[in-house]
Amino acid sequence: MHDTALPVLSLPVDDALHPVVQHYVRAARITPSDDDTARIAKLEAFLAASRLDLSSAAPLLAHLMSLPLPARYAALTLSPEKRKERTLDLILDHLAALARYAPVLMLVEDAHWIDPTTQELLEATALMIVDHPVLLVIAHRPEWQTSFSGAPNVTPLMLNRLARARTYELVRAAGGDGLSAAVVDEIVARTDGIPLFVEELTKTVVEAGDVEAEVPQTLQASLLARLDRLGPAKHVIQVGAVIGREFDHPLLASLIDTPEPNLDRLIEHLIASELVYRQGRPPNVTYVFKHALIQQAAYESLLKSRRRVLHGDIAQALLREEPERTPLLAYHWERAENIERALECRMKAAEQSSALYAIREANAEYWSALALLDRMPPSQGGERRRIEILLRMITWGTYFFWSGETERSMARRHLDRATEAARSLQDWAGLARLQAYIGNRWDDEALLMAATAEAARSGDIATEAAVAESCAGYFGRHGLFGRALGYVEHALRLFEELDEKLSQGRLLTGGGRCYYARAGRLDEAFRCARQAKQIAGIVNDLRLSAWMPMEAEVFFYKGLWKEVVDVVESALRQLGLRALGT
Repeated sequence: MHDTALPVLSLPVDDALHPVVQHYVRAARITPSDDDTARIAKLEAFLAASRLDLSSAAPLLAHLMSLPLPARYAALTLSPEKRKERTLDLILDHLAALARYAPVLMLVEDAHWIDPTTQELLEATALMIVDHPVLLVIAHRPEWQTSFSGAPNVTPLMLNRLARARTYELVRAAGGDGLSAAVVDEIVARTDGIPLFVEELTKTVVEAGDVEAEVPQTLQASLLARLDRLGPAKHVIQVGAVIGREFDHPLLASLIDTPEPNLDRLIEHLIASELVYRQGRPPNVTYVFKHALIQQAAYESLLKSRRRVLHGDIAQALLREEPERTPLLAYHWERAENIERALECRMKAAEQSSALYAIREANAEYWSALALLDRMPPSQGGERRRIEILLRMITWGTYFFWSGETERSMARRHLDRATEAARSLQDWAGLARLQAYIGNRWDDEALLMAATAEAARSGDIATEAAVAESCAGYFGRHGLFGRALGYVEHALRLFEELDEKLSQGRLLTGGGRCYYARAGRLDEAFRCARQAKQIAGIVNDLRLSAWMPMEAEVFFYKGLWKEVVDVVESALRQLGLRALGT
């Protein structure tokens, strides 16, 4: 077996909807030199040309693109969850509007690297285009999984390795007509039908100018040989590799100390070598590596010390031009080994994802932040940050912030360390919330009781309410409904005092209605359901609205079958209306 694989750079993929943002930046012809006023003007012109309602579309896209909203628009007051829903709906509506005027081709490359929210959008798109003239083409690795892979409107095409005869054809097409039959046979045997390896190995031999030259043993050796023959252009492709799979001309020029005409000649040499492709027109020119493995080879050919310096220079340049690209900034600061600045960017990136209700992206950023904390010298400030990060991660309520046993073990290590730090720092509210979370998730009743005492000690009503809610969930999950309901009512009183209507509504239906019903106290279960309905009509929360049909459980226990059917049918009608966008 031939060694044809290189380790791929760990690129930031937790920037929620970044591919969509990039699309709108290009479609609106926004350039790095535009100020915020010009960017908003171009966005408005693009939206008007697309026949989208500016009053609703502009604020959503401006928020998504991190642009300041002009005073002529009403400020967005939506919850993160609702803002995410409206943003995804807007993107789908835009696609549908385009398809009403002409068939649309939508291309997605390297889908295995996209963020979870963009994948969510793709899955919604795959359902939507059934009734629209849209062809969606997605290129991805086999391990990438989607919810629509088995849908009737989906046609999978597996690209396998080339057959031997096709490999011979590709060698000739790549310029191997002048090679001896023996060299061609060796290339075909060595490349094992992998198209990139066939092309690069052939070009390496051809560029050597010696038909009897030794054929490199691996793809990596072949790529390194081609890079070495680039001459001065090798430095350009190395800097581009540090920037990323795709890099723009202004950023590249700012990092290379050479006159512009000379740089242009070197870039033309790279393009002629077909290692890099050019996209767009001036001033919006970007360059893309032909393959991630070429980028990796160019990156690895630099000394580590030089890479660190370049990553730092890139981060400084991005900080001036695109400060909103916090995941990318964090990536470059980490590679520059500036851990403090990387941590700041990870925290900001998590906040940005949270504002879009991109929970998985936010958690991924927080996990990265925790890993950075472990690389820093121990300090009280660091432990305060650990407590802050973990409290934010557990704020999502019913969501776990880990997947798999390895991450679960890591989560417990961080939680235990933060718990000890909170006790040492006398942060009783933080300690109570951490203990309550651990007790609930790891079934530790003693820790829950300790959390209750610490919450009372803190004097913070919000903490007392959160801990009582955790206790209610623990006892309810274990079928101890009497004890659970005591904590439910206590938490409800505290939420009432805090005027936290959303928290009240969720607890009324998720705990009160549920536990009263299962305890056989059906009239009180109905009371909770009615109160939750009233709150749902006020706060307009998606998750709370989704829980409303659970009222059917109470009717079911009473044997009121018609009412069960009425509740379910009403919910189905609402789902149908939502699917139609009305």
